[in-house]
Amino acid sequence: MINNNNNNKETTMLKTKINVSLPRNSYNHELAEKLKSATQFILKELMSVKMANTLKIKIHVRKTTLGARTLGQVEHDTNGSKSQKEFLIELRDDQSDREKIITLAHELVHVQQNVSKKLQYRFWSSDRKLHVRWENKELGEPAQIPYRERPWEVEAFAKQEILADMFNIPHLTKFKREELKKLN
Repeated sequence: MINNNNNNKETTMLKTKINVSLPRNSYNHELAEKLKSATQFILKELMSVKMANTLKIKIHVRKTTLGARTLGQVEHDTNGSKSQKEFLIELRDDQSDREKIITLAHELVHVQQNVSKKLQYRFWSSDRKLHVRWENKELGEPAQIPYRERPWEVEAFAKQEILADMFNIPHLTKFKREELKKLN
């Protein structure tokens, strides 16, 4: 869901709790602030300020915790239809700042999907396995769906560069916002 109230989008301050953690002995205040600003900007594009203000997001930039082919991930509770308010986003440290923002945008799309209950994970007591529900439709075990064919990943990949460009190149925001609307 894209918030269509664009009048005060740029000036409205979020109260979302955002914490950025960078690798030991390499703290970069500028990068930490950029990741916080990008998170606020992207959340305002993806959801209402009221909804975003209920969230608590931790961003951990790490050298070794993610797999070799994983650029980022978002962790959250597997709680079915219950509201989720706390998220941990992990980003690989060996990406450029631009790539980190793109990956962050991708993961924030997943946050929005979860908060809006468009994407739900739950453990089934019948088989004790993780199942996924997308737009109120049971899709089964996520591991059985090829990664690039998962509808929540298709949406995140479609939006990630648009959102990153809107943050990085402000004069494109109005044009890119139209692109986002077409994806919904």
